[in-house]
Amino acid sequence: MKSIRRWVVLAIGIVVSVSPAWAQADRHELGLRLRALEAAWSEPVDGKARERALPEIQRGVAKFLGFNLGESAKALDEARFRLRSAEPPSAAVRWAESLQMQIGCRLLDSADATVAIELSAFYAVPGEAPAKARIKVTLHDVAGKPLMAAFESPLQALPFRDKLPVAGLPEGDHVLRLEIQADDKPLSTREQRLSIVARRDARLRNLKKGLNELSKDAPRIGLESLRGLLKILEALASGQTLETAYPAARLLAEAEALLKSLADGQEYYGPQRPGEYWLTLPHGRGATPVRLLAPEAVGRNEPRPLVVALHGAGGSENLFFDGYGRGAIVELCRKRGWLLVAPRCPLFAGQVPVAELVEQCGKLYRVDPKKVFLVGHSMGAAQAVGAASLHPDAYAGVAALGGGGAPKASDGLKRVPFFVGVGSEDFALTGSRALSERLKKAEVKEVRFREYAGIEHLTIVQTALPDVFAWFDELAK
Repeated sequence: MKSIRRWVVLAIGIVVSVSPAWAQADRHELGLRLRALEAAWSEPVDGKARERALPEIQRGVAKFLGFNLGESAKALDEARFRLRSAEPPSAAVRWAESLQMQIGCRLLDSADATVAIELSAFYAVPGEAPAKARIKVTLHDVAGKPLMAAFESPLQALPFRDKLPVAGLPEGDHVLRLEIQADDKPLSTREQRLSIVARRDARLRNLKKGLNELSKDAPRIGLESLRGLLKILEALASGQTLETAYPAARLLAEAEALLKSLADGQEYYGPQRPGEYWLTLPHGRGATPVRLLAPEAVGRNEPRPLVVALHGAGGSENLFFDGYGRGAIVELCRKRGWLLVAPRCPLFAGQVPVAELVEQCGKLYRVDPKKVFLVGHSMGAAQAVGAASLHPDAYAGVAALGGGGAPKASDGLKRVPFFVGVGSEDFALTGSRALSERLKKAEVKEVRFREYAGIEHLTIVQTALPDVFAWFDELAK
């Protein structure tokens, strides 16, 4: 527990002092590295691969909690190299992987002729750019069909700046692929999102005007969610890089349809529209941004189990969907036909109003009140324990991964089953063990404690989730 508190104090002190705009762009880049690492972790090339990678992953987590995002990315990249091969990569590959691409605007107007791109070092590596290094950029639709001729240029000095031609490209959410080459051989490839819409600024103005003209009696979930979507879209249109790859063209069309429904006094979201959404759920005088999966099964309008996923420090509502095993929890819920909601957790500034958020989900979809499960990682594990202590009769099971917490003993809590999972190399190991003992001391009837050999703080989620959901399945019966 002392180790967790030490990292928490460090994270708070630095996170709150950093410019949010600067942090978001670097968080976006770090997220790309994290997803690449999670992919490599799930498919190691040999039995020693994870053992080789473990020290670098631990260093990456420590640097992240110290908010040194460049060094965190460097460690995560090194861990990925070690997962893929016992042989170190060439200096040229290390150099290429250290670079990041910034895009001048990720939500373009279809009338735009170009968009600015910049390539620079995200972290320092020894040596210089290899001779004959080149940059190649292509734009594809989501099916992989090329949308423009490849843009190529020599890459001799950093930062590299140029204009990417986009005139005449179709509307939609597209994939921008960057390849760095030397001697016509690829050194590094990564992808980012680029969205194009017609009449972008006029449509955003109409949305804002329509929002201001809505009746205060309009459905509140839709009203708060429209405000949240407009905030995202305006930020992207102004050139900001947000922490994840938002499908902005889709969200703009969704926001317009939402506005029309609200103007008619109707709720837009519900069983008639399964899908994945960024919502803002009201509670009391406040509101919490969430990311929600409503699987196709909600269309049957039957009560569905609901999983509430609570992220760790430095994360957001996007972490369980985009990270943690590349969103492994999403597929686990989708194939079961279960609802999933991931709220944004406050940074050690109070308890997430989980019970109120579950109630709001129930206004949109038929939630089975006897099958509401909590899963939390790190700080989110403590949030899950706190939520179960406040409303023990509201949850069918709680999974606390890589974190501790202070359960409040009660007759209700005794009936809540707990799964406590932690890695043998996790700095939260002591806290997780202590949580298990506290739960037993509180006379909780079912406490499953699982320690995973060779697993550390970052990878415990994707490692433990299959066991967690097998356990949820047992409880759901």
